[in-house]
Amino acid sequence: MKRDSIGLFDSGIGGLSILRQISRLMTREDMIYVADEKYVPYGNKSNTRILDRAKKITRFLVNEGAGAIVVACNTATVVALEALRRNFPLPFVGVEPAVKPAARLSQTGEITVLATVKTVKSRRQRELILRHASGVKVHLLAAPEFVTLVEEGLPDATRVESAVKDFFFNNNLGRSDIVVLACTHYIFLKDVIAKILPGKTIIEPSMAVARRLRAIRKGVKIQSRKPGNVRFVTTGKLENFSRLLKHFGFSGIAEEKAL
Repeated sequence: MKRDSIGLFDSGIGGLSILRQISRLMTREDMIYVADEKYVPYGNKSNTRILDRAKKITRFLVNEGAGAIVVACNTATVVALEALRRNFPLPFVGVEPAVKPAARLSQTGEITVLATVKTVKSRRQRELILRHASGVKVHLLAAPEFVTLVEEGLPDATRVESAVKDFFFNNNLGRSDIVVLACTHYIFLKDVIAKILPGKTIIEPSMAVARRLRAIRKGVKIQSRKPGNVRFVTTGKLENFSRLLKHFGFSGIAEEKAL
């Protein structure tokens, strides 16, 4: 089978924020995106369950012709990326919290990382901090309610802003001048967070992931000069998924599959 497409997956629609940047940077690439909405969110699932889902979805993407796979989910990255690389002979790109650039940019010596519960507690997150931010105070905050807001399609601007405001009122950021969005769902809330936290720099990984993928695919020859096609798959309800795709400005073929 010819392996010339890019596969992406996330627990839900958060990874669409990564797909959007890849589409802008790599306009002729065909892609297939899997939203594992039957199991959203991954942030409160066991490592065993997340690894099982990651392997099943990766197997599906490989069978559908993916030549490279983006694990477009921070939680799946910290839990499953190493195992996926050992088990499947193709390149993977994960989504790592941008701790290194945040630590480098901070003028106050403090940064805040917003992540899922699973990412906050992960060994990989601790290692990133030790390796890249040992001289910086890091506030690790889990914001699972942000995932819910995004999966609901950011239903009401007032409600969304109120929820984000309440979160930061109830959680201490210390003297942080940099806020890292370490969940792809949170990227859809970037503008709201920036409004609530004026004067702070918000860092998210979508462009870095797209550039990394472009470097990996540099030697791949794409015959067509036309814009690439995107195929969307959900393990949840197709009607709800299609509504969210439209709401967030995506178009393409969508289908429901049991994986």
